[in-house]
Amino acid sequence: VQKHSIKVEGGERVVRADGSEAIKVKSKKRRNIQPRKEKERKSNRLKVKLILAAVILLLLSVISFIILLGYYNGNRFKTKVIETIVNVSGAEVKLGRLDVSPASAKLSTINLKWSEADTLIKNFKLKGISADYGMLAFIGGGWGGSAVGVESADLVLEMGKNNPRLNTAPARPVDFKFGLYQCSELNVDFGKGSLWSFKKGSVSYRVSDGNDDQFSVDNGNLKVPKFGDFKVQTGLVSIAADSAKVYLNLKSEDQMGDFNIDGVVGYSEGSPVDLNIELKDYRLKNWIDPRAKRFFNGEIQTGKGTLKMKLGDIESFDVTMKITSRFIRVNDFEFVKAISEYLQEEYYVKPDFVDESEMTMIWTKGKVIFTDIELLQDTQMRIRGNFMIDANDLMSGTLKVGLPAMVISTKRGAVLKEVFSEDDGEYIWADVIISGKSSSPRDN
Repeated sequence: VQKHSIKVEGGERVVRADGSEAIKVKSKKRRNIQPRKEKERKSNRLKVKLILAAVILLLLSVISFIILLGYYNGNRFKTKVIETIVNVSGAEVKLGRLDVSPASAKLSTINLKWSEADTLIKNFKLKGISADYGMLAFIGGGWGGSAVGVESADLVLEMGKNNPRLNTAPARPVDFKFGLYQCSELNVDFGKGSLWSFKKGSVSYRVSDGNDDQFSVDNGNLKVPKFGDFKVQTGLVSIAADSAKVYLNLKSEDQMGDFNIDGVVGYSEGSPVDLNIELKDYRLKNWIDPRAKRFFNGEIQTGKGTLKMKLGDIESFDVTMKITSRFIRVNDFEFVKAISEYLQEEYYVKPDFVDESEMTMIWTKGKVIFTDIELLQDTQMRIRGNFMIDANDLMSGTLKVGLPAMVISTKRGAVLKEVFSEDDGEYIWADVIISGKSSSPRDN
């Protein structure tokens, strides 16, 4: 039987021996390698390797973190901190308990002591020091952040004989890069026998690239010799090599009014203290020499002047102040008593000057001097001139006292015409020569 084969779609047509036809389909051989399955197997192996690497890395990080945390809380790191503070300050340093965490650190105490004979700072004790720096700074070792806080600090100063210097070194085993240091309560002792003091002050120091270190004073209690106790409202202190620039806004603890000082203070014995002073709405009796309080009372509307002295020499104390006032009361001068006796008017017993008045006060070397006195109470009285109280309490000077012409012309004032003779058309004047002691003043 002749076989015929015709290719058809999907196979090949063949004729069997009995004459029947069929489609012969060739079977395909199965491949042993499948690309998709192989790709999946490779991907799974990679995932396993990555997970394993991540686990190992995490374990290594935990181990490294524990080692790093142990190092920062150990004696070796604490020794580096001490060495850094010694190099910065030149002091003998003792540290309390140091606790370092991944985001912050706390130090119980720092005690700095300067043993050199000629340094401005003798002792500095700080308590409750804390710093925030963050995880990245902890891992990277960059000890910096927003601020370092101090709960309280006690600073002991001492006037230097020569220009004081701190024995510092440039090496910094631990590089602290904090931008702000804040102390909640600072107490300053200005040295043995000093009449100055500063207590319970809030002070901050912001790091700058300049040569001067500047401290901000937010509050505190300041005692100023000869002038009393004050509350610090605001202040700035800039520390340079040879002197400090000081600005303080003060308020007396027993009265209203502002008292500003602005100037330069030296460090060593005999160096200048040169301060500008400004008063506003300030009580007169709290500013002048106690010996002169019996003669003048009232309020300083505005006052501007200077305070100068040599550091350590209280005898060099020199204050000059020009004041204006709308209320000054004059007491206890003999001429005031005499005028009040003749005129028999209540005003002249203790005359008040509520129109604008002014005078200049000088307080120096045990003397108090009043110059350029110009007191005015319109239609009642005027006083001009100068007088002083010396170191022996002796008084001297000349005051011109003026009474309105209509007062002198009255029956009561007739007897005063013998003394009041200089007539300017509005007031009739008399020259009064001051003498006696401040405890028992006299005049002519």
